[in-house]
Amino acid sequence: MPKEKKKSLLYYEMIRAGYPAIISYIALDTFDDVDDTNLDAHTPNVGGPWAEEGSGDFSIVSNEVRILNIGANSRARVPVPEDAYTINLDVTAGVNTGFDAWGILFGYVDPSHFYRFNINITDSEAQLVKQNGTDIDLDIAALTVVPSTVYALQLVKNGSSITATVGDITLTATDSEIAGLTAGIYSYIDAANPGVRFDNFSVT
Repeated sequence: MPKEKKKSLLYYEMIRAGYPAIISYIALDTFDDVDDTNLDAHTPNVGGPWAEEGSGDFSIVSNEVRILNIGANSRARVPVPEDAYTINLDVTAGVNTGFDAWGILFGYVDPSHFYRFNINITDSEAQLVKQNGTDIDLDIAALTVVPSTVYALQLVKNGSSITATVGDITLTATDSEIAGLTAGIYSYIDAANPGVRFDNFSVT
């Protein structure tokens, strides 16, 4: 049976709102592309381009992003021109391969200076972390991560104020050192192909 064409993220946001709404996107990507397209060779619906780094390769498979190789601190990002934005990302959890964390990248400056909001299946936590040469926990909460479950992550940044939500969990922090105007995907996996998938990325 042919795969049903995936509806856009805009469609679902309008349905949830209950009326036709005009949404101004800084970036939007539903990852509709040919299988095995590298993310940095893919053109988003809005915004971009994607830039990648780290040892893991982000690839599009079945109109979702997967990371197939072992990749400590693998990152993919798009530029954002504003200091206040909201990032949404759906993460389908993979399996625990030793240490595995997946989620939203933001405030990226260089490989040693960035921020991430992720679910961590190994530690059973939702984590808001500042990478500044070492990991600095800004806020954490207990979260049992179940493989193959979809987690809708949202990160709201307004100047130095950060609010991150997943399900009924809300993490908050204030940090005046956030500098990089970027948004994207973060992944840390200890073994190849753990099954994690990313979809419906947007920045407004």
